[in-house]
Amino acid sequence: MNKAGEERYSANWEKLSKKLRLLYSCACCGENEYSKKEVHHIDENKKNGSIENAIVLCKECHFLVHQKKQTIPDVKYENIHISVKTSTTLNLENWINKESKIELKKIPSTLANKFRKRHIKGWVKIGGCNVYIGMIVDGVLCGVLGFANQEMGVYDVLLKADTTPQNYKYSVDLLLYLLQTKQLKTILETKFNREIKNVYSMCFTKHESIARYRKHGEFIKKVTTEGGYNIGYLFTLGKYNTIKEAVSIFFQKHKDK
Repeated sequence: MNKAGEERYSANWEKLSKKLRLLYSCACCGENEYSKKEVHHIDENKKNGSIENAIVLCKECHFLVHQKKQTIPDVKYENIHISVKTSTTLNLENWINKESKIELKKIPSTLANKFRKRHIKGWVKIGGCNVYIGMIVDGVLCGVLGFANQEMGVYDVLLKADTTPQNYKYSVDLLLYLLQTKQLKTILETKFNREIKNVYSMCFTKHESIARYRKHGEFIKKVTTEGGYNIGYLFTLGKYNTIKEAVSIFFQKHKDK
């Protein structure tokens, strides 16, 4: 509950605090459990609720900072939002253009799962991913890829999650172009500490192929099962040198859309 007088927080602080704790770990020790984190006012003015005045600290480090026993590192946070809610379909002209800033970033599992629960079609059990990578378009989270250590065959890693808002037309396609960039390959190799050349996905579907994977991955396996098929696709990483190159090809493919 907000306090009164000099102890009163700015109106935006609660929402800002929650968002930063979802996105970032403790700036001092790296603690990333949401319940153990707080957000500190750098200038200790509770009425100054700007993002420039905020820093994520675990409860222990927060206490030490107030006791003047811990220094605050110089940290700058970007204002990343979970994608907007809308009931209408957003085509390419509405939600992205060639000048948009597009990035790939590791994101906390709490944020990835929140995003997936909001946007996934139907419901699947989310979990088992070692790392989530988010597609950020102009500061808005527009897609999530989740990867896990390989569990079958000779493949490097498994793709266990690919999610974008259903009303962002062609956003899945863009996400799969970014999947094949050297930037994403580097993120995965840093995370898993080994060379990674390919990503394998095994999905259940009622159809004999998976439409969103057909033009991006190599169809390598189909197993008939109750109610449909388990379909396997292999994606080669590093096909595109940069995100800019992948996005350029994406727009060439959709120039008439």
